[in-house]
Amino acid sequence: MNEGKLEKVFITCGEDVSVAMARFASKWDKGYVTHIEATPTKSFFEEIALNTSRDKAFFILVDANAESLSQAQDLISNTWVGGQSEVICFTSNKFSTDPDNIHSQLELNSQQRMQIFSIVSFEPVISAYGHVMTGLSISCIGFDDIYSILNTGTTVKMHEVACDNLKESPFSLYTGYEKLISEGKQDALTLTGVVVVLIGDISDQNLMEATNACCLVLRGLVHNEDVNLHTSFQSGAKSKVLLCGVLKEATGTKLFNEGKGLPGFLKL
Repeated sequence: MNEGKLEKVFITCGEDVSVAMARFASKWDKGYVTHIEATPTKSFFEEIALNTSRDKAFFILVDANAESLSQAQDLISNTWVGGQSEVICFTSNKFSTDPDNIHSQLELNSQQRMQIFSIVSFEPVISAYGHVMTGLSISCIGFDDIYSILNTGTTVKMHEVACDNLKESPFSLYTGYEKLISEGKQDALTLTGVVVVLIGDISDQNLMEATNACCLVLRGLVHNEDVNLHTSFQSGAKSKVLLCGVLKEATGTKLFNEGKGLPGFLKL
């Protein structure tokens, strides 16, 4: 259990991620999330370097283009000397950028790691990280847990299911989970991992009971997916269940409908 008061600092390098993060921050009402646009100045590097020694978590968000990657490399080389940070690169088109090329343009230290997503997955990815240690969490999860689940697939979708009170959260979890699976099937995607966040008022007397009930629901829902459940309880927070689902292309999916209209030798 933790009190959930860890500041998450998201530094953006590039126009697309800066706009997306500003939009995200304008809607975020839970605190402990800060957005900073990177500037290539000595004073900026010194300020960030000073703050890296404090109890904060840093994320570098980068557009997948040469200029933004160069800006991110300047930030990393001038700020993190053996320090830890998460680097998340967002592409405008998942087929437009070679991951090996992105990795080759950033020189990360042994405590840094990078993930690459399409920009359409921006909000669910940042939500998954932003809720870690934001509000009272019954289960002590960390960024390693989120990183592992997000790495199970290529696309991330998010659903928020509101409920009148925490007693309804198990059913909200069920409906949200089934919706992720259904949407995945429509896009020929398989659900590979889910980050579940139970959100509610810290003074709710059903807090523990609801959390345990959601754990039981997950046991019945999960097949082969990697799943993580944690909580974000804050004063006055409205009850809801947040699901960040990770998906990848389904294997063995038939490309044709039962082979109708095809010559016999082409039927699957």
